[in-house]
Amino acid sequence: MWFLKKLSNTRVPVMLARFIFLFVIYALCRIVFYYYNRTIIGTPATSELWSVIKASLVFDSGSIFYVNILFIVMWLLPFDFVERRGWQRLVTVLFMTFNSVALLVDTADIFYFQYKLARIASDDIHYLSEPTAGKLFGSMLIDYWQGTLIWIGLCVLLYLTCFRIIRYRGGENLLVQRGVRYFVRTFWLAVFTFLAVLGIRGYRMGGDRFPINVSDAAMFVRPELSQLVLSNPFCVIRTWGNKLEGVRYMSTKSLDETYRPIHLSETPDSLTSLATADTVLTRPRLPEGTNIVLLVLESFGKPHIKSLNPSFPASEPSYTPFLDSLLDNGLLFAEGYQGGMRSIDAMPAIWASIPSYNKNFMRLPQSQAEYHAMPRILDSLGYTTAFMHGASRGSMSFAAFGAMAGIERFVWREDYEHIHGPADFDGKWGIWDDKFLPFALDNIDSLEQPFMATIFTLSSHEPFKVPPHMEGRFEDGKLPIHKVIRYSDYALGQFFEEASKKPWFEKTLFVIVADHGSGAENELLRTSPYSHTVPILFYMPSAGLKGSTDQTMSHLDIMPTLLPMLGVNDSYVAFGHDAFDPSSPHFAAGYYDGTYGIVDGDLFYQFSERGLESLFNLKADPHKKIDIKERADPAKVHLFEAYIQQYYRTVAERAFTPESWGKEVAQ
Repeated sequence: MWFLKKLSNTRVPVMLARFIFLFVIYALCRIVFYYYNRTIIGTPATSELWSVIKASLVFDSGSIFYVNILFIVMWLLPFDFVERRGWQRLVTVLFMTFNSVALLVDTADIFYFQYKLARIASDDIHYLSEPTAGKLFGSMLIDYWQGTLIWIGLCVLLYLTCFRIIRYRGGENLLVQRGVRYFVRTFWLAVFTFLAVLGIRGYRMGGDRFPINVSDAAMFVRPELSQLVLSNPFCVIRTWGNKLEGVRYMSTKSLDETYRPIHLSETPDSLTSLATADTVLTRPRLPEGTNIVLLVLESFGKPHIKSLNPSFPASEPSYTPFLDSLLDNGLLFAEGYQGGMRSIDAMPAIWASIPSYNKNFMRLPQSQAEYHAMPRILDSLGYTTAFMHGASRGSMSFAAFGAMAGIERFVWREDYEHIHGPADFDGKWGIWDDKFLPFALDNIDSLEQPFMATIFTLSSHEPFKVPPHMEGRFEDGKLPIHKVIRYSDYALGQFFEEASKKPWFEKTLFVIVADHGSGAENELLRTSPYSHTVPILFYMPSAGLKGSTDQTMSHLDIMPTLLPMLGVNDSYVAFGHDAFDPSSPHFAAGYYDGTYGIVDGDLFYQFSERGLESLFNLKADPHKKIDIKERADPAKVHLFEAYIQQYYRTVAERAFTPESWGKEVAQ
């Protein structure tokens, strides 16, 4: 390669050649990512290819320049000491270290994307602060060994190309007068620093949206392709710190006239009703002192549940036979949606009716606040409140938020091991479900009634293994998670078998919900919003709770639906709505494919910071091929925009109590 030898004595061409190859490496990452996730992302139309390529280059530029800005400066410093061998070795080590870490991040979700359905962001990096982070990281490198090999191969290819083929032989312009070469080097340093800043900003130096952000992927391609064009290092860096940004669609006056999340105290009307497919359900008034057990099932998305998945082959056995039996004997909200993206989002959504959108609510500094959440409200009425989870104390910020929300008692892995020893630790996350659920039941026995106990299961999660004492008992399914779903469903059945013998069982309402979806074997169900659907079940046979409704409901609606059922007359802030109140809007809001998504019955609205981007009729057009945005109801669009804007306004002011909302926001 004579041309490389010819240019090897000049730093600028060498640097340019290395950066060009970095773009090639990132393109290879994207190709591999797409190959393994093509059925989820879908195939871009021929007319969309240029938009995909252009967007990919923009986001890869952000990643590459963010990661290599120090390398650019060190490589182009105008001083002669940069020619020394020691300096060149230091620059080489820094280049390979920074870019190897970036490539690790960029390849980290090749095989995990199908469960998370979003690219790696800073929230995922925060999991390294978990108590078992070292074991988790090491085991994931082993469990996803194909991805590890791909990463190592890319790193080796990067080193061989950039430092063996594209070599700098030194001695640049040393015969040129020192002042001249300093001027020339300073000029190139300024030029490439400017270009790096330009690349980081998305090649835009003006306008109202700069530097470019993760959500801007929807500016280049349709939302379904946004996960393809994004680059993980860019997503991590741009979301680091989780600064609340918000949106503004309308004036404050119009905002308050359209939507307010404040729920004022009122006596619930026992005659309000909920329409179902074949009947009308009257709001039940539960007996005074009814106990509450919230069961949050890890990763039990609707696609895994046969009775909730129309595409589930009738001839195949259910992965959740026990849960299916409960669904037939309780009040089922068949069109349930999660209130965030990850497990950490579930408890603010369920306990306090606070969603997470493009950023985890619990990672925001504004989450440190006072709350008038469901546990605190029930505590004021004499309830004992508890949270039980088999992970280590402090996991997922559950303890931090639980304490603020009014939870009095916590039960963790450490409490289990204090009594039973460490033998039942799964090696990654915590105590196996079939061991921890009986322990949780023992702890419920010790609670003074009435109580509100929240139990969060754990085992139906990556690395999709069952405990040694259960090996061979559960068959594999179409996806790796199906085996552990079967195991956790078994553990749930054992829990209910023992719970049914307890004296408090008949006067206890069980609210059963999944924290989030976790992939699907059906291609359609791996796309939004179907990928975010979860079961929501109210189970209390003694209260006559039975029926099924396809009215849209989400995590956020559990609190404002449950409190009136208990006869609670209180004011609170909530972004959900009472499912039995016909005067309330009934929709589910989430963050899908880089946009704010609103499911309103059969309609699916997608909003960006600029307003409504698309509208689909999921019943008539489940694959979202026909955008009917021009037929959108202006009143509905205005309501949903107010809802999104009011969320950011409320969070920015930390106005999560009726008093603080009225004082800080409503003025």
